[in-house]
Amino acid sequence: MTETETEPEIEYEVKESRFVNWLKKLWYEEYDLTIWFVASRIITENGDEEYTRTPKYYKAIKIHTLKPHLIKFYDIDRQEVQIRSEEPLNWDLIKRY
Repeated sequence: MTETETEPEIEYEVKESRFVNWLKKLWYEEYDLTIWFVASRIITENGDEEYTRTPKYYKAIKIHTLKPHLIKFYDIDRQEVQIRSEEPLNWDLIKRY
């Protein structure tokens, strides 16, 4: 190998056994929460409102409230997070375990 060539980095991933994965699904809860916040609001000529949204990503362990103007959950560090908005929020919630 010459000085300009470098070896490709190899990443190792630890695979969990089926038993460990089953235990996590049984006792542990983890969610991927994506909240789409309103970035801008445009009123068209017809009087309709159009929103452009930006996503923010969170990892949650417990979900308390999912409403259009209020979202309450505990994040991965066990801190309570409360998000309120005057404009309606959209969210995607995916359960990992």
